[in-house]
Amino acid sequence: LFLLIGSYLRCRKRTEKFQVVRDERLLEIWHKIHQNARRLPVLLDSGGAPHPPVLFGFFRQKLLLPVAYMQTLSDSEVELLLTHEYIHYRSGDGIINIFTLCLWPFCWYNPFFLAARRRLRINCELACDAEVLKRFPHKTAEYGRLLLAFANTERPPEVAMAFREYAGELRSRIIYMTQLPARRKSS
Repeated sequence: LFLLIGSYLRCRKRTEKFQVVRDERLLEIWHKIHQNARRLPVLLDSGGAPHPPVLFGFFRQKLLLPVAYMQTLSDSEVELLLTHEYIHYRSGDGIINIFTLCLWPFCWYNPFFLAARRRLRINCELACDAEVLKRFPHKTAEYGRLLLAFANTERPPEVAMAFREYAGELRSRIIYMTQLPARRKSS
């Protein structure tokens, strides 16, 4: 539990030095996505490191964006990426992640807890992917390529929800995405 708290505080301290995003293109796409929601995460520019977008925080969540790297993405890709992160925020996935991390020290002896926690994270990603593709059904291939683009970037800390996952999880997500149209037809 102390390691978890230490990791959270380290991440929080690191985010304090980041600047608020001022990129007009990103802000315009962000406003288009959230459609005047009341409370939103703070968008922060995390500098030049190529890492996936990361949702971090408990009470006041922050979305850490690699703005310099995102300049290389098309508007459509940025919209997919920010929609994905907005859905995580709206669903409370970051808070659920921190909550399960806080429970882990009390259940360390139970091997099923780690498996359940991992499965929960994967299911959060699959649900988020399904929602993104429900909004943009014609962009499945583009979304899959976007996931692959972030596959070899920095691994974020456990206390954050990130766009990037391990190779096996990423494979599962892409397979699931390709099967979504067939699942919709059968329902």
